[in-house]
Amino acid sequence: MKFVRPSIIPSTGIIPPASAINSGNAKSLMKEENNDEKTVKGPNDMYRAGVSKPLMQPLQDKKKAMNWESTHKILPKFVNKNLKSNYGSALEFSKSAFSLTKVNENGYRESLDAKLLMNFWTFDQSTNKTVNAIPAYIDISEWLNVCHMILSGRIYDKTELARLKQKQGGYQFCNFIYQNCGGSYKPIFKVNNKQFGGDKDNPISTIFKITPAGNAETKDKWTFSAEIRKGVQGPTGLIEPLKNSAVIAKITVLLTYDDLVRIAKMSEMAIQAYMVKL
Repeated sequence: MKFVRPSIIPSTGIIPPASAINSGNAKSLMKEENNDEKTVKGPNDMYRAGVSKPLMQPLQDKKKAMNWESTHKILPKFVNKNLKSNYGSALEFSKSAFSLTKVNENGYRESLDAKLLMNFWTFDQSTNKTVNAIPAYIDISEWLNVCHMILSGRIYDKTELARLKQKQGGYQFCNFIYQNCGGSYKPIFKVNNKQFGGDKDNPISTIFKITPAGNAETKDKWTFSAEIRKGVQGPTGLIEPLKNSAVIAKITVLLTYDDLVRIAKMSEMAIQAYMVKL
């Protein structure tokens, strides 16, 4: 008996569509044909309650599916569902910002550096609709440093030191072991189902953090988080969080060390592939 395996269609936007959430876990719907082969049902048969678009459909053009530009997603999204809450959180890594780079007055690149995009979002678990969304950008040179921290095991050294400080201080939670700040002057965020952002005089600061999860008894788990605050342009032109400003929105996703390795290896390969194309 032969089987045809359906392929997941990836999202490509800056803010992932709510309909795409958790689609990777959906079971493929199939039907028996007279020739004893299994084929995927049509798109209209692939809806789930609360989802407005098909979860799966076959890729008709294999050549197109292999094309570099057929997706911006570096690897499948990471989804956290919460049994104690109505809301879940998710994280996706995108190469859509690889083209963002500094250029000089003559229009030439200043360097090979560019940006990696991390899409954080929360969703209503009953409808899969996006509630909050925070896109966080980071220089790929800086991100490669994070990848090295993960793959070399240096993240464990930093975690052990942070756990020690947590224990000595009697703190309930551990402090972050990595932080990177950025921001935007444009309304690229979503807060409480509404578009949100700054303007040319009042930017919004984004803060990305890696933090050991839970307490000292929790091992091999970390959180990736993104939060937004009121921002201000720093002396170097970069957007920094305004001193003593409150957190407007924060999204946290729990990851295992295996998850971190997958993220590091796949993003490294995506960056190397991009460099070869230049």
